[in-house]
Amino acid sequence: MINKEISVIVPVFNSGKWIERLIESVLAQNIGQETFEFILVNDKSTDNSIDILNSYQSKFPEIIKVIDKEINEGVAASRDDGLNLSEGKYIVFLDNDDYIDEDYLSTLYNTIENECLDLVISGYKLVDEQGKVVKVNQYHNTYGADYKNPCIWGSIHRSELIKRHNIHYRGRSGDDNAFVYQEFLYTDKIKYIDYIGYNWFENFTSLSRDGRPSIEKNIHDILYLLREGLKNNKTKNLRYDYFMIYSTLYYYHLLSRKATANDFSKFLKVVLLELDKLYPKWRKIPVPQDANLRNLFKTSLQIKGKMKISVVIPCYNVEKYVSRCIESVLKQNISKQDFEILAINDGSTDKTLQILRGYEEKYSHIRVINQMNKGLGETRNIGIENVESDYIAFLDSDDWIDQDYLKVLYSLAEEYSLDIVNSGFRRPKPNGEILFQSNLLDQESSFFTNGTAWGKLYRTQFLKEKQIRNRISAFGEDIIFNLDCFEAGAKFKTTEYIGYNWFINDESLTRSSRDEEKIVETCKIFYKALCETSAKINSYYIILYASATLFTANIGAKAFKELSKEMENISKERVTQKDYIKAIFTYDKGVAFKLKMGTLIYSLSTLTRITPLLGFLKISNKVKRK
Repeated sequence: MINKEISVIVPVFNSGKWIERLIESVLAQNIGQETFEFILVNDKSTDNSIDILNSYQSKFPEIIKVIDKEINEGVAASRDDGLNLSEGKYIVFLDNDDYIDEDYLSTLYNTIENECLDLVISGYKLVDEQGKVVKVNQYHNTYGADYKNPCIWGSIHRSELIKRHNIHYRGRSGDDNAFVYQEFLYTDKIKYIDYIGYNWFENFTSLSRDGRPSIEKNIHDILYLLREGLKNNKTKNLRYDYFMIYSTLYYYHLLSRKATANDFSKFLKVVLLELDKLYPKWRKIPVPQDANLRNLFKTSLQIKGKMKISVVIPCYNVEKYVSRCIESVLKQNISKQDFEILAINDGSTDKTLQILRGYEEKYSHIRVINQMNKGLGETRNIGIENVESDYIAFLDSDDWIDQDYLKVLYSLAEEYSLDIVNSGFRRPKPNGEILFQSNLLDQESSFFTNGTAWGKLYRTQFLKEKQIRNRISAFGEDIIFNLDCFEAGAKFKTTEYIGYNWFINDESLTRSSRDEEKIVETCKIFYKALCETSAKINSYYIILYASATLFTANIGAKAFKELSKEMENISKERVTQKDYIKAIFTYDKGVAFKLKMGTLIYSLSTLTRITPLLGFLKISNKVKRK
């Protein structure tokens, strides 16, 4: 058999949807198929991955080798299995859901071969499911670049160095770092190149994301690698020490992206204390030129106390509006050290994530979480879990806030020791003209009638201690959220201040088009949750929300009739005839006139059992307005 120049190693797990794209990209390389061997390690996939691998092997037996493992051991062990079988002069690792440009192998091979190097590292493109480039990460061979934590893919490695020093993955959670740490220990023939030919697809079901270890386990692995690396640096290679330190910090931040802010801060202090003990001079080493590492290093040098405010922004397909939203937060007249922005991309299919990543790179107090679509309520819950600031402000991604918004609400919360500050809003047209604005009074009713999660400031400790989360995925989820806060004894105050701009976006998380059946179902879920609230909630507000739900639902007469009957059945145990009579004669300055009239009409119609007939009046009025 002819010796191959390159061994391409790919761990495969449940990648039936993506693996053909990767294989075809390797077979299409312009370096010539006689130059490389292709090792595919099936890590006990439960889908059709092994069938695809075997099919390709039968077509290209001289190039492709398939290892079919009997048990699932994870990405690190699978890469080690591929290494043990490899015969190439150089090693290239690829992930099973990524793919490479046709000149990828030739570019990396020519660089490492012609310049007699041991390791060549290139940049990458982050691509979405449609193949559109979301982000480009380009390396330059300058001071500080070699301290940046490289992924194992996007690079080419000399096999002789790896095998002579028994470098392998060890099966730890820091597999990429453990591997590259050791390469840096034994050679300085390393080069970063500005070529970009690796396409990284951020797949939430990939091998490397499956069963990610806890942050506690990650900490043990980080410290193990740090101690071993510094201890084994017998050559006193200062460059390697620097790499160890920067890579440790970078790796910690990378693994902690899904940790709560409290865990993040707590365990980062553990890592830094260990650095102080093992390498006391680390705080005096030169700061690298790489912008991301520079910000990271500065953050680690000055661990800040708790943020005052976290602005949580759920985002879904808002490429047209999200910059306006974020810019309004960045312009707040409080110190940027006092607040952070947590933007959560909820499975957007447009350029929203690309825009958010751009802000994240530019501003150190902006964090981005990317997730599959979960809906508005669950996305806000993820926001609560991932902040440890004093207060949380929810902001919808197509809205914006005035320059003094956070300062006004924060000052009130602190002055009166509040759990919630409730403020008003205005509704602007695209041309800037104000359609209407709320006029809230500092009364209990204003809290109930202004039931949105935005326009408020919540004390984080209160939400977490009382375990308050959005518990329904339906219309009115934020109303239930606020009622749960009230039931839990929240101390709140309503201010006449208006600094929130509510923009009606027909494509937003809360206003996406639904069919009538879906609307009726979500309204029923909401009303059932509403009626299950504590007796602490005045029945008047149950009736008020019932009328608002029924009269604003975008449904026809038949669906209206069905929904009104369902709502009446749901509320039997919660709302009595006396409550409806009382609601007719209730006058509350904190309730808007339209809501008062809707509550009165609904109460009368329920008592006289003609509510289902109102659906025809509603349709008739719609026709007249048209």
